[in-house]
Amino acid sequence: MFRYWLGFLLAVLSTLCMADVPSAPAAMALSSYKGISLSALEKTVISGFASEGFAVGSNRRERDKDGQHNILMKFKYPLPTGDMSAPPLIIVKVDGMLDRSGNCVLCFLRGPYIEDGRTMMRSSWMERYELRFQVNSRLDKSISRVQSDLLKFAQNPAITTVIYWTGEENTEKDSNSFIGLSPAELKAKLVTQLSNAGFIFIDESNPWKGENSVFLNFIYPYAAGEPVGAKYSIIFNSQLDKDGNCYPCEAKEYFDPYRNLPAPGLTGVLDRVTISARFYSGLSAAQDEMQSALSQYLRPRTQFYRLKSSVTLGTPRPAYRPPPPT
Repeated sequence: MFRYWLGFLLAVLSTLCMADVPSAPAAMALSSYKGISLSALEKTVISGFASEGFAVGSNRRERDKDGQHNILMKFKYPLPTGDMSAPPLIIVKVDGMLDRSGNCVLCFLRGPYIEDGRTMMRSSWMERYELRFQVNSRLDKSISRVQSDLLKFAQNPAITTVIYWTGEENTEKDSNSFIGLSPAELKAKLVTQLSNAGFIFIDESNPWKGENSVFLNFIYPYAAGEPVGAKYSIIFNSQLDKDGNCYPCEAKEYFDPYRNLPAPGLTGVLDRVTISARFYSGLSAAQDEMQSALSQYLRPRTQFYRLKSSVTLGTPRPAYRPPPPT
């Protein structure tokens, strides 16, 4: 039992904190330039970001002991952020050496990165998702415009392509995120659709002791009506709106194909042999029903995710092989 829950926990621990945008000041150089004044470079960056709705928070100029000039530009996107006191600041840096005329001998455009990514963790999931979409998609456009406007000053290799908006991600990886119905309604639909496909609902548990986290536990029986078979669960995490509806509720399927199957008894040997094929067939049918019934409630910009595996149930777990020494 311990091994089951250990595997379960390892499989589902994942969080989202706008991971696409670097949160450390040592951001990589996106492009390098020569022959343009530092002031013109700064104005072009500001113009490119302003074109996508970013507002300049502050600029700081400094010169280090080696004579390198640095400009730190802070931008913010004016998005309503609910219980966040202020949207996180996006920082872009320009640094390099100048000639006597104040033009770049070689200057670098670096960033962007978030000044304090922890700010986002204090917002609700839906606010975080919206902020991530708004900011990251506009970062791509801003950087593309800046690099295009500065192309005649670019050095070779001129441009590093970094894509910040890579699509929607839920707080739990490989999950489905729903809004617009109550948690009780969503749970009832999931239980009904899985039951129609041959799964037996066992109970609802809360091993994580979370206020809004529960596990819906099922088995797929060796034979119809038997309480013995392959285990399957749905992890259910929720945040609610003022009316008590999902905002969102995130459902993540889980089963461990390497878990030892329970002994079926003398009369159930054939059922045990065929359970893997029947389990996957039943799961596919249940997922078809879930997708049909619940797609209308999916969080905007997301698609229905189906958990898949080609591992025969009860297969011995592969032995861990440490990576070769380097």
